[in-house]
Amino acid sequence: MIEQILYNQIPVKNIPNAVKWYTEVLSFEFIWHSEEEKMAQLNLPSGQILFLLETDEQANINFTQHGVKHGVTGFHTKEIEKLYRQLRARNVKVTEITDDGENQFLDFFDPDGNMFNVQCDVPRKRRMKMTVSQKNEANLTEKKAFHAVGLEWEGTFAEAGTGGIRAVHRALQERLKENPHVINPETMLGLSYHAVPGGERFTHYAVVEVEKVEKVPARMVTVSIPTLTYATCKHDKNQRIDQSYHNIYHWIKSQGYKENNVDNLTHFEQYPMSQDPYADDPEFVIMIPIVSQGIK
Repeated sequence: MIEQILYNQIPVKNIPNAVKWYTEVLSFEFIWHSEEEKMAQLNLPSGQILFLLETDEQANINFTQHGVKHGVTGFHTKEIEKLYRQLRARNVKVTEITDDGENQFLDFFDPDGNMFNVQCDVPRKRRMKMTVSQKNEANLTEKKAFHAVGLEWEGTFAEAGTGGIRAVHRALQERLKENPHVINPETMLGLSYHAVPGGERFTHYAVVEVEKVEKVPARMVTVSIPTLTYATCKHDKNQRIDQSYHNIYHWIKSQGYKENNVDNLTHFEQYPMSQDPYADDPEFVIMIPIVSQGIK
């Protein structure tokens, strides 16, 4: 019978470059390299094995679920904040540290775009002061068709995780007064669309709802959303964003609904306009367009 996972295999474009990166940045131990097999073995101090395989057939091993990027390999560390600082210092694409009260997490990417998750246990004394379980109350709401004006950003989930979208949100805050027809200046909308269905890139619009589309400021764009029914939930400060999305998608399925990606719209979020886009613990409302399972 199977007893344990013996090794992981990672596709890379160039073995020597990858070996240099994994040994210098992540402190893996180099074991051997076969030019004929285009393969190298690296080990962690604890003995876990990682094989690097040079290939042109597949760029990375990531996959997407409900619009959220995932990797297939997770690491454990006792010093996640130190690791985060080291990765940033070496210009590695890395997400901010999240915390669910039991564990801390971050994701990072190697030069070939492979995504990895890192987990760190929260000290027991600190854990006892935090809420272990996370609950997000879900509801259905209908929002009438509306027009919005704002800024457009397109990129990968990796680029979004390193601050690409936050910069666009800050730019919209700074240019808010340029639009004379804003209905609710206290709320920013973040609309996300698949750039290519099933692909890694997506388009994000940081916008505000407008009364009419006239005198659109320079370098801003307009979007129009039809009347839709949404599954909604509030993400509060100090909650894990990935857990909030997990909870709302679980609720959608449990209630017999499915996503309704009209024009490739996957979801949008409502943010307080006054909120710092670079805050570590943001609050916002998640809205996912849905229909009943029986509707095609």
